[in-house]
Amino acid sequence: MNVAALMTPDPLVIDAEADLDQAMHLMDEHKIRHLPVLCAGRFVGLLSDRDLLQATGWLPLRVREAREGSFRGRRMHRVREIMHSPAMHASLDDDLLTLSI
Repeated sequence: MNVAALMTPDPLVIDAEADLDQAMHLMDEHKIRHLPVLCAGRFVGLLSDRDLLQATGWLPLRVREAREGSFRGRRMHRVREIMHSPAMHASLDDDLLTLSI
């Protein structure tokens, strides 16, 4: 069996420059836990719901800012800042049994 047999055709993706609120909205709306991240149409990483939860508490930016008040630390606002990169990937015709995970 190859990768194409198990993969999601036309997966929902997000741009590396998208804001974290957009990512949370997409995941909530489509009930998904991972988003492939693209930059100029190229796969550059993967964003998980756990990445977002850790970075945002799953709260919208306006709520996060209100709670942080005068927080002086670095705020993360873009997908590229928290995504996992490089992410493992495979070709459509790769055999599932021969892939090293």
